[in-house]
This record gives sequence, C-alpha cells and structure tokens, in this order.
Amino acid sequence: MGLFIVLFSLLAPIVLLLGVWGIPIVLGILSIPIYYLYYVLYKKDYTDDEYKIKEEKEEEKENDDKNNLQSEVMIIYKKQIDDLIISYETKEKIARETIEKHFTPPQLTYDRLIGIINDCSEIFYGQAELTYNIVNIATKNTPKINEELKKRLSTLKLLIEKVDDLTMELVINVNNHGVDNYVNKSKEVLSDMELAISDIKEYNY
Repeated sequence: MGLFIVLFSLLAPIVLLLGVWGIPIVLGILSIPIYYLYYVLYKKDYTDDEYKIKEEKEEEKENDDKNNLQSEVMIIYKKQIDDLIISYETKEKIARETIEKHFTPPQLTYDRLIGIINDCSEIFYGQAELTYNIVNIATKNTPKINEELKKRLSTLKLLIEKVDDLTMELVINVNNHGVDNYVNKSKEVLSDMELAISDIKEYNY
C-alpha cells in the first residue's frame, strides 16, 4: 500500500499538468506494479504447480515406458525358455526310446545311459525353473540380470546338445560296431559326457 501512495504522490503532478489526458498515463504506469504483484502472488504459483504436474507426468510416462520395455524383454526370455523346454522334451524322448530299443535293464550299459539322461533332465528342469523365477521376480531389466539369464539359457542349450549327441553317438556306434561293442567304442564319449554334466551341475548350483 505504501508503494502505491508513493507512486501516486509522484504521478499526481502529471495529472495536474496534463489534466484529463494525464489520467490514462498514470493508470498505465500504475498497472505495471499491479501486474507484477499479481504474477508474484498468483500466476507464478499456478505456473510452478503446472510445471510440477507436467514434470511428474513426464516422469510417470518414462517409468511406464521402462516397465513396458522390461515386460517385453521378459516375455522374450519366457518364450525362449518355453521353446527350449519343448526342444529338450523331444530330444529326451528320442534318447530314451533309442536306449530302450538297444538295451534292457539290468544291463550296465542301459543303467549308465539312462543315468546320464536322468542327470541331464534333473539339471535341465532345475535350471529352467530357476530361469523362470529370475524372469518373474525381476523388477528391473539390468545388465546383471540379462547376463544371468543368458548364462542360464546357454546351459539349457548345452544340455539339449548333450542329449542329442548321446543319441547320435549311440545310433552310429551300434550300427557300425554292434550292441556288444558299443561301450568299448563309446567309452571316451560317455566319460566326456558324464564329466560335462558334472561340470554343469557344479558350476550352476
């Protein structure tokens, strides 16, 4: 209020000097501090609130985009796990049928081959479940999580290859050397496979 009194006392001579024409000039000059006060007291606060709301919405949208991207990435990982499970089930079934076609219990060769398949299956399904759990509980798509998931998927793929290799080795050696000579001809391959399974189990558990 004191500011307006001072301004009025300073501008009064203009009115006296210019008469009626001095009034618009005085009012124009007085409107400047009035608008300033209005901006400071009302409009500025409103503008700040609008800015905060806009900033919050942009941050919320950014988080939603990140979550959507994370969901898309995790869906891709789940699809890979499902595809690997289907592939393993197919390879495992063929391996068991091939073993049972050429060997019967209580033959030691049968027990050894079925034991290898059982070990592979135990590790495979255990790893598949662990990988699923990582995907389901992951709250962020971080490099560490990606690295862990890729490692687990590589293990699943390796186990599928091992089961397939065992089947192919069995078919080739039985056809070439007969059932009775299979163990002697495949001794190195079987030992390598058992060692590989042991390494996978030790590394991943």
